[in-house]
Order: sequence, then structure tokens, then C-alpha cells
Amino acid sequence: MSTPSEPHRSGPLKQRNKGHKNGRHKSKGEMTALDKGRVGVKTLSGVRRKEARKVDKKNKLRQLRTHKRDQVLAHKRCIGVEGQPPHLVVLIPVSSDVQQVFTMLTGCHDNTMATIAVPELRERFTISYPPTSNLYTLLDLVKVADTAVLVYDMREGGFNASLLDTVCAQGLPTTLHLAVGWEELGSKALSLARKSLLKNIHSRFPGEKLHLFNQQIRPQLLRTLSNQKRRSVFTRDTHPHLLVERSEFIASEGTLKVWGYMRGKPLDIHSVVYIPDKGEYLLKQIDGPSDPCTLKTSTSMQVDQSAVLLLADPSQQSLDREVTLDPMEGDQTWPTDEELAAAAGSPDGRGQRKLPRGMSDYQASWIVDSDLSDNADSGDEWEDPPVSCDSIDDDNDMSIGDLESTADDEDGESYDLKIDLSAEQRELEALRAEREALMFPDEVDTPQDKPAKERFQKYRGLRSFRSSPWDKLENLPRDYARIFQFERFGMSRKRALCSLEEANGALPGWYVTLHIANYPQDASPPSLVYGLLPHEHKMSVVHFAVKKSPGYSQPIKSKERLVFHCGVRRFSAAPIFSEHTPGDKHKYERYMANSGVCMASVFAPVSYPPQPVLLFKHQEGGEAVLVGSGGVVGVNPSRVIVKRVILSGHPYKINKRSAVIRYMFFNRDDIDWFKPVELRTKLGRRGHIKEPLGTHGHMKCVFDGQLKAQDTILMNLYKRVYPKWTYEEPVTTPTNWTLYPEP
Repeated sequence: MSTPSEPHRSGPLKQRNKGHKNGRHKSKGEMTALDKGRVGVKTLSGVRRKEARKVDKKNKLRQLRTHKRDQVLAHKRCIGVEGQPPHLVVLIPVSSDVQQVFTMLTGCHDNTMATIAVPELRERFTISYPPTSNLYTLLDLVKVADTAVLVYDMREGGFNASLLDTVCAQGLPTTLHLAVGWEELGSKALSLARKSLLKNIHSRFPGEKLHLFNQQIRPQLLRTLSNQKRRSVFTRDTHPHLLVERSEFIASEGTLKVWGYMRGKPLDIHSVVYIPDKGEYLLKQIDGPSDPCTLKTSTSMQVDQSAVLLLADPSQQSLDREVTLDPMEGDQTWPTDEELAAAAGSPDGRGQRKLPRGMSDYQASWIVDSDLSDNADSGDEWEDPPVSCDSIDDDNDMSIGDLESTADDEDGESYDLKIDLSAEQRELEALRAEREALMFPDEVDTPQDKPAKERFQKYRGLRSFRSSPWDKLENLPRDYARIFQFERFGMSRKRALCSLEEANGALPGWYVTLHIANYPQDASPPSLVYGLLPHEHKMSVVHFAVKKSPGYSQPIKSKERLVFHCGVRRFSAAPIFSEHTPGDKHKYERYMANSGVCMASVFAPVSYPPQPVLLFKHQEGGEAVLVGSGGVVGVNPSRVIVKRVILSGHPYKINKRSAVIRYMFFNRDDIDWFKPVELRTKLGRRGHIKEPLGTHGHMKCVFDGQLKAQDTILMNLYKRVYPKWTYEEPVTTPTNWTLYPEP
């Protein structure tokens, strides 16, 4: 009889898994269900902070999505009704004349702008094209356009790349590409021309279509313009503006009346208006005449039954661009007779110590009274001496261009008559100076006919360019008392943009008449009128991040006059360039960088970023050339721009850690003057001046290691520089601009 088997008993080495802790922790959903809406006492007694649950987050996103969709639908429903301005379309002649396209779209033959109504689309269109000889008018129209139509001629096959580069650098709205002249081509030639044109278009506008235009596809083209998604443009959308349809000057009142549709933002009656190439003006009155073009009728002009909408209060208007300068500000006591006698040079008074203009007290403490010359009080700034180019080999000279060889020698004289030899010599010297500045940046020669402590009396040494302190309010020039400064520019910009929504004036879409006060009688009628944002008519120091145009190879020097197209403005000024780097000090650049971005600083009216900026240079023949482009960075008069000069010397005798240096200075007093400044070498050694040797500029220096015979000793000196007050407006329109490529 078998006995029942005993159950297995696990030994001490048996693996025991940890049991599941079910019920010890509750999920968020279980805790919410158990609470049943009850809230703890601590939450009720303090500030209620409810944690956003998953359902609440989904509900919030759903509400935002619904609100955004309602806004888009409301905007689409308003398009085409009288509450919105007509859709502004600008025709850009890339490689063809646009007169034929304008006539087919509008039916007008003798105008450059027309407004048409299309009841089928519930849409109105204002179609305009600029004169082919005026580049600046074209840029002004593109700034405010809703759609830019680029017109190409497939018969010519040309492509004006310079024009496209200019308008693209400024920024384009929604674009549409139109080809004309395709009906005269055969099927094979049309296919090749279309393929070549699309290749050029896609290089700048990837994925966009090319439309073949004729009279039959006019309704389809208008429908495409109406249904296109409109691209947002900051300058156009944040500034109230009016495209002038007609104007009238009242000589007895000195008032200019302009008619047009308000666009962008509401125009306040007390705001300053800006007219390109004419300046800034104030408004006297805004009238509301009847709309000449409605969806019910396409009549070009109706009886003007104006009703006064707004009247300006002269006490709330001001065109002051600069701060009123008080020359006696800061004087607390009247000078005594002794002080007046000393200032006048009377022998009865005590001698007054004269210091160079711009020198601080601790800089003046370095100068002995006998070392101050009479020229130090004149206030003239020392300029860097021109760097000699005699040492440059003729084999390395840069050529201006490759000259094509003529067929025979008899044509050489006629060809030379077309060449301006003096202009080529100036360009060659400018290229040599730029090349030497790149090879030896900031290095200057110590003058031998003048003490170095006088030549570099406004410079100082810094132990570290990055971390050494520099007082931003030290020795500011007198022009800084004329400008406006912001405590927090970002907050002022935000308030200026928010003030547009609360403006009490003409709303976008209204057909209005603006009465512009004190308009000059001899000035031509304007084509555009802008309403400026708060503070945009006040002068300050504006900084632009700019980049040199790829097609321009000539050097651009600091303090060279350029024409700025900044937002709605156009002015000329001479900027100073500096490095676009972080930190509290920025190095001054003598030339605009050939590659990369640099900062251009000028005295100019306030501009709020982000706004594009174009830099043009007017040639001697009157031609405008695009030399750079970029954008507005901000307004900051406290930005420290430091100019650096480097004095170089060479080792004469080398010991273990000391060396005798020559050619950096040429007299003993200069060595004693610059003794506190640190030295460095091109191979990375650092040191300082120990003592002068003799009277001819030799000095003993100590370094942190032994020098090499081929090493060069350098001394860095720094001086803060400021932009000059070179702002000028209006700008002369260029007389030589070709929109079409040469055959």
C-alpha cells in the first residue's frame, strides 16, 4: 500500500517575488472621484491653484482653435465688402513691360493705377505699376502691396536678377508669377522657355507656379488673386497708410488734400504722418467722402459729398524731433571775477588748466601741465594716418576687372576714351587699403615727427577687452544731448504697437480725405502717406544688422554716406560699422565685412524691429547700387563701440625672459607714458615694459617666456567712437537705373 506523497516544501534558497501593491496608491482619476468636489481647508484659506488636468488642457486647446477659426472666417467674410480696402496688386516688370497686362486687367490706358470692382467675387482690386525708371517708387509700392505680380516675357528670355535681389532683400508679400508673349512661340520653343524660366523662379521662390497670361484667363487670374493666402508683412500691417489716388493743393491755406483708402491700422488724427522724400507733417482734418468704387457700381468717380470726420487739436500735436538743448544746464553758480579773468587770459587771474575735449579726470591725471599743448583745446579729433602701400609688391596688386581684348590695335584709342582712368585709380587705391586692413588689422605706425602720447592721447589700455569695465556715460559728445533715450526700449515698442488698437481716427477700409498742413507749394504731390507710430519721429541712435550684397565687390568704409531704406523711411547717413557680438563692448570696424553680419550705427529717427533695411550707394553718374541689406536691431545710445589701434615693435636683443624692443616708440617720454599698458606678441606671449633704454625709443620688456626672433610685440590701445550727425532727408532720386537687362 503506497503512502500519499508529501507536498513540496521550498528551501531557504527559493526565489520569492515581491507581491503587487494593489490599493496602496490611487490614480488621479480615483482621487478626484473620491473627493467628489471637496477641497481641502488649506486650499480654501489661501490662493486657489487648481492643477490643470488632461481634460482641462484639451478643453483649452479646443477653445483656442475655435476662436482662431472664427477670426479667420470673420476676416474672410469681410473681404470684398465696403468695410475692407481693395486688394492692392502691384505689377513688377522683371523682364517685360507691364503696360499691356495693366490694360488687360483694368481697361485703362492713360493711368498707372486703377480700382476695379468684381461683383462675382465680392472683391475690389487696386492695380498699380511703378514707372520703369524709378526704383525707389517701385520699392515704396511693394512695401504696401497685398500681392506682388512678377511679369516675365518669354520671348526675350532675359531675367533681371538685380531687380529681384533688391525686392527680395526688402521683403515681398504674396507673390504671383505671370508670363506674357508665350503665344508667339512654337510648342518646342515654348517648352524650353518655360523650363528655363521655371528654373530661375524656383531658385528664389521654391514651389511656386507660373501662369501664362492672356485676355481669356483674366477672370481666372482675378479669382486666384482673391483666394490667395495673404502673407503677413510687419511694416505694412503695423503702420496706417494711404495710397494716394488723387490730390489737390490749396495755396491760400497751405494745405494738401489727398484722397484714398485707409489701410493697415487706424490713423489717429493727432499722429505724425510721413511722406517719402517729403518729410513729416501734421494733419488738420479728416473727411469722409463717398466711396467712388463699390461692388454695386463700378463708376470711377462719384459726386464728392465730404463729411468732416475728425478735427485735430493743435495743442496735442508736435513735430519736435530733438530734445531742446539748454547750454546753461548743469551750471549752478555764476563764475567769479577771478574765474572770468582767468578764462579771458587776464594776468590777474590764475592760469586755468586746459584739457583736450573728451578727456576724463583720471585720464587728465596722467598728463603733466607742461605736456599740454595749445592744440589740445581745439577739440579736433586725431585721425589715423594713412597706411603706406609702398611696401606692397606690384605682383600682388588686385585688378579692377578683366578687359576684353580688341580685334585690332586701331580700336584701342576709341576704347580708352570710354574708360575713366582717374576713377579706376581711386578704386584701386581703395582695394589696396582694404586688403592691407585685412592683412594687418588695426595696426598703425607710430609717428616719428610727433610724440605718441599726443597722437594717442584719447586712447587707453585694457587688461581684458571682454571683462574690463567701461563707463557708458563717460565723455558723451554734445550730440547725445539732442536725442531721445528709452529706459526700456522693448516695453516702449510693445506699448507703441498696442496703442494702434486704441487709436481714435480713420479705420482701415474707409475712403477718406486727409488735410495735410504746411505742405510746401513747390513740392510734387505724394504717392503714399504713412502714419507713424508713437516716438517714430524722434531722433536717437539706431543700430542695424547688415550684410554686404553678394554682387557688390567694392570696399565700403565706415563714415561713407549711404542711402537707407528702413521700414517706411528713406534717408541718407554715414554709418559706423562694428562687430555684431554679445557683450558690453563692441569692436569698431573700418570696413563693412565682406562676409557675415556687422552692425551699422547712425543717428536716425526711431524704428521698431523687425523692419527690413536696404543700403544703397549713389555713384558719380547718379546710379543707385544696392550694397547691403539687413534689419533693424533696436535703439540703444549706450552701446559702446570701441576703436582699437595696435602699435608694433620688434625684438632687438633676446634674453631668457627679457628682451630689448625697438621701433614701437622713438623717444623716452613715450615709453614712460605707456608703461602701464600690457604687451602681447603674435605667438602668444604676454609681458610689460620694465624701463626705457637710451633716448631713441629702445625699451627693456619682461615676458612670461622666452621670445623668438621672428615674433612681433604688440600693444593694444582703445578709444570709444560715436556716430556723426550726418542724417539727411529727403534723398535725391537716382537718375540712372535700368530695370531691363542689356541686350
